Amino acid sequence: MGNLFTKSTYEWIKQVDTSKADLFKQAEESMMKLQDQKTKEDFVQEQVKINETYSTLEHFVEEHRKELATLSPQHEQDVDILLQSLKLRKETLMRYELPNWNVAHNVPIYDVEQHPMVLRDRMMAENLEYLAEEMYPTEKMIVWGHNYHVRKNNSKVKYADYGQNFLNNMGDYLPDSFKKQTYTVGIYAYSGASLDSSDNKTVTPVNKEKDPTSLESLLKYANHSSLFVDLVHTPYNKRTSWIYTPRIALYWGFLKEEMILKEQYDGIIWIERITPAKII
Repeated sequence: MGNLFTKSTYEWIKQVDTSKADLFKQAEESMMKLQDQKTKEDFVQEQVKINETYSTLEHFVEEHRKELATLSPQHEQDVDILLQSLKLRKETLMRYELPNWNVAHNVPIYDVEQHPMVLRDRMMAENLEYLAEEMYPTEKMIVWGHNYHVRKNNSKVKYADYGQNFLNNMGDYLPDSFKKQTYTVGIYAYSGASLDSSDNKTVTPVNKEKDPTSLESLLKYANHSSLFVDLVHTPYNKRTSWIYTPRIALYWGFLKEEMILKEQYDGIIWIERITPAKII
């Protein structure tokens, strides 16, 4: 039954109301199957039903907040997280899923802001702001994500082979005042392979062909198995000019992208050889 969130939430709600736990399970399963709808009319009809179910669950959680809190390690805070998660389910359902279905069915998207990849990152930014300002306003946070999502100005990054800029990402949608409080780290590898996140089965090797002045090649000269490079406190000079000038780096180890590293990251983690993740 779905992922860890789905399983743990089902068991949590079940302790209070079995029927609502089953309703939650039904909503999660319907959400996973939504992209299988053959027509837009069928899609919208199912979308409305699922949204109503999540609204019912939101109302249930609010009504049974105290009971649910007593059954969870962090009590009230866990209930707040659950409510935010249900809200995100509804926002994903109503803002992201149809554009994603349109792309899968070759329906043209004329407004780039309505592209599912852009919508996804905008929603990431909104959720991160909520977590930082509303849920954890006095605490430091670690946010783990792919380079594409966390770097600060993705729209300035280019596909090296085509000269075309990337779409806006989470970093683009975060206000400058927020980004100034962050320390953003990019992770890159020289060799090895990673697991393709689209199916968690396909092993994708790191491209063996390297531009001699690329990020991966330059850090290879240091002759270490791994490196951390701080970009914030590295002043410009002849030896550090590579940080301040356009540089090739590999997206997911295979796609050449061009960027000024200083505009995107505060630090870089470089690993000489990576191995595919093992799904537990």
